[in-house]
Amino acid sequence: MALGESFAGVLEAARVGAEWAWRALYADTAPHLLLYARASRVPDPEDVVGETFLRAVRGLGSFEGDERGFRAWLFTLARNRIVASQARPSPDRAASRRGPGRDRSAR
Repeated sequence: MALGESFAGVLEAARVGAEWAWRALYADTAPHLLLYARASRVPDPEDVVGETFLRAVRGLGSFEGDERGFRAWLFTLARNRIVASQARPSPDRAASRRGPGRDRSAR
């Protein structure tokens, strides 16, 4: 589903904080972002989508482009979040690298 001709108006409304506009942008793009995050095998794909939209809200003033560009920008934000989450070891992964029975606090 694309917003098509209404995209420019929805984007402008989102820029001034219209909740309905953000709901429309979210409804249009979040399902695709969620599929992308799930395919990336992150532990919490919903968190990736939420963080992506938080960053979009904060950075919307600097965005320039059309609907296709907006989608690409959102996917770039999501990819950056995914890469960051994969670069940080989770507590489970950090423990497995130390080996069984090796607790840092025992040093």
